[in-house]
Amino acid sequence: MPRIAATLHFGRFPKPEEVAKAVLWMASEDSGMMTGAVIHFDQSVWGGYDGQAPAPAEPLRP
Repeated sequence: MPRIAATLHFGRFPKPEEVAKAVLWMASEDSGMMTGAVIHFDQSVWGGYDGQAPAPAEPLRP
């Protein structure tokens, strides 16, 4: 998987702690009112392409 991670924008997969922090923030009163929000942990840059962000060349397998 290091080969796949190296192709991502940040050069690595998100750590579980990073995802947990985002979830905790969304569940907290600090997040305010949010509706229909999507957090892209796949590191794609939405709006940076003519169409949808490109999919990985191969499925990610553990």
